[in-house]
Amino acid sequence: MSAIVIPAELVQPMREGFRRTAGDGRRWFDAEAGTTAVGLDVSTVPDAAAVVLDLSADQSARFWLWWRDDLGRGLNAFAMPDPLRDGWPWLDNDGTPVLCGDGTPALVSATWLCQFGQGARPTETVAGVRRRIAIEIMVWPV
Repeated sequence: MSAIVIPAELVQPMREGFRRTAGDGRRWFDAEAGTTAVGLDVSTVPDAAAVVLDLSADQSARFWLWWRDDLGRGLNAFAMPDPLRDGWPWLDNDGTPVLCGDGTPALVSATWLCQFGQGARPTETVAGVRRRIAIEIMVWPV
């Protein structure tokens, strides 16, 4: 089964409000004597990300339909382009873009596999004629 993909017209993350936090799979053990021990609790943990989407009124309506109908009100996982890497040019060791045979820059293709976090629901605010939808998601390693 393939993941549901966020509609391309909805992927307009803003820099303001973006935050990604590394997941922590460690477990702390209290010792009866001596120092606290730490070990691996789980091998795969998601990172947490806060993303704000800047949308028109029509796009906002499309988001809510997608969230409710396609994601089952946030229950199902979905794929979205990585806002930190997708679409950026590949660079060589000198920082020069790597070019394709036709002279255009080779672009990175990076995707996140996401789920809405526990208790995390989208929130919408109005900014002029635009809608800003803030989402808190778990980004799974792929």
